[in-house]
Amino acid sequence: MAKRSVTTRKRPTGVARCQARSKVWFEMAGEHVFGHGQARLLESVSRLGSLQAAADEVKMSYRYAWELIRTAERRLGESLVIRHAGGSHGGGSALTPAGERMLEVFRRLNEDVAAFADDRFEELCNQEKLSAKD
Repeated sequence: MAKRSVTTRKRPTGVARCQARSKVWFEMAGEHVFGHGQARLLESVSRLGSLQAAADEVKMSYRYAWELIRTAERRLGESLVIRHAGGSHGGGSALTPAGERMLEVFRRLNEDVAAFADDRFEELCNQEKLSAKD
């Protein structure tokens, strides 16, 4: 999916631009399944090839990172990360196809929701400015 370019209007110096914010997460049967924490962790696992290194990078304990992944996998009913035991050849981790899909869906939805929130916020602010002038 192509990233949208956002045009920023010039503001007077010292005047902060008000922005809308949103937070996306996935639930199943009312239980949290996947959100920003898992996404950051999976992105790091994909790039670094290690759950331990990924946990360190996102400033989580290995135990907490492992629990986030296991909980999501249990609730989804499929593996997100392949783990390779250590030993003389070393261990490591990689995303499964399901993990890659989940991360991509999360990224896209998060970008779409943020873009919609920004556009809608700007639209509502402009309507308010127009009605205030009448």
